Amino acid sequence: MSSSKFPLLSSYMADLAESAEFIIRTKYKLGKAIIDEEISPNVGWRPTLLWKTKEMYIACEVSERPNPPVLVTACAEIINLGLPVKMISAFPIEHSLSLSIYQSEKTKVKSFGIGLLPVDSNKVGSFEHYGIPVTLHLPCPTMKTYHKSIHKAISTAYDIYLTDPPHGVQELGQVIEKILIDLADQAKTKGKLTKGSFKNKETYVAQNILIDDLIAEKITDKALLKKCSAFADDRNSVSHKPKTIAESKKLLDRIKEQFKTGLFILEDLPEKMKHDKYIFNY
Repeated sequence: MSSSKFPLLSSYMADLAESAEFIIRTKYKLGKAIIDEEISPNVGWRPTLLWKTKEMYIACEVSERPNPPVLVTACAEIINLGLPVKMISAFPIEHSLSLSIYQSEKTKVKSFGIGLLPVDSNKVGSFEHYGIPVTLHLPCPTMKTYHKSIHKAISTAYDIYLTDPPHGVQELGQVIEKILIDLADQAKTKGKLTKGSFKNKETYVAQNILIDDLIAEKITDKALLKKCSAFADDRNSVSHKPKTIAESKKLLDRIKEQFKTGLFILEDLPEKMKHDKYIFNY
C-alpha cells in the first residue's frame, strides 16, 4: 500500500522517506521537500525529495539499497550540466543485502561525492557521509604518479576534499608550501638564493613573496613556480558564499580546478627539482 504523500513508494518506504526528510530538513534548516520532481529537463532523475535553495539543489533518493541504479546515471547527467546539486542516498538501516554488497555499494556512492543516510521508519538515522555537490567529483588520485614521500599527504587531502572541498584545496596548498620552503632552504645552503626575505625554515615568509624570490633567482622552472603562485592566490579566494545558482556553478568549477592544479604541481615538482639538482623532501 502506498502513501498519499509518496505515491510511488510502499508504506514502509514512505515511512523511511518521512524519516529522511525530517533528518535532512533538520540538518540543513530547510522547509518542506518537493516530492518526485525533476531538477532539470535535462536530468532524467526525479528524486524522492528535492529542495531548491537560492544557490543549490539538495536531492535525496530513498531506496531499499545504498546504490539504486538511477543514482550513477543521474550523477553523470548532473556533472555534465555542471549543476550545483548535493545528492543524498537514503536507505534502510535494517537491510537484506550481504555485508560485502552493502559495503561495496556505499563505497561506490561515496566515491562520487554522494551523501549516505541510513534511516529507520521512526525518524532515527544519521549521516554516514554528508557528501559534496557532485560536480566537484574527482577520481581518486593514482598514487604511482606521485613521489612516494607525498602519497599519504595527497590521500589525506583527497579524503578531506570529499567532505569539505575548499579545505581539501587548502590541505594541498600546505603540502606545496612546505616543499617550496624546503627548496628555498636548499637553495640558500647552496648559495643560490642570495636575495629576498628568506633566511631559514624557521623564519616565516609569505608564500607569494617566497615564490617571487625563487623566480627572481631562477631556482627552478619559472612556469611551474608561476603556477604555484597563481594556485596560492586562488586557494585563498573561494571563501565567499554564492548567492545564486550561477554563482555556485562558477565557484564549484574554480574549486575543482584548484584541486586539479594542486595535484599537477605535486606531480611536476619532483622532476623539476631533480633537474635543478635539488632533493625533493617532504
